[in-house]
Amino acid sequence: MIGTELEPVQLRYSPGVRLGSAALVTLPIAVAWLVWGQETRAEEWHAVIPYAVLGLWLALTYQVFLVEITYDARGITYVSPLAGIVRYSWSEIVALFPVRSLDGYVVEADDGRRIWFHEWRRGMPDFAAAIQSRLPRTARGGR
Repeated sequence: MIGTELEPVQLRYSPGVRLGSAALVTLPIAVAWLVWGQETRAEEWHAVIPYAVLGLWLALTYQVFLVEITYDARGITYVSPLAGIVRYSWSEIVALFPVRSLDGYVVEADDGRRIWFHEWRRGMPDFAAAIQSRLPRTARGGR
């Protein structure tokens, strides 16, 4: 049973999502190369568009490859290059609420710390069961 084991369970993106994310980063780079490689530039601001798209894809790639989320009998651990290691014990979590526009969820701790994670990660059904068994009903769905 997930609720009683001590081994951490990692919520990971599938290999297909990881491959797709990496492949999509190359698209705006290729478009930018084509735009900047042209001799005539009627509209200079058009050259910024591929780089803006590249920025969005790099944010996705950051989330897919560099953010790790695990949970175990003690709580949830979130690891990222920007945030470092953030640990939430189950008793610290006061809210779990969906963010429909991002297809994800936010976990909020009693001190106001929050982490966001996408529902495309593998292992979400087991994680949902762990949440259901550990969090009070008032915490599931936000305040």
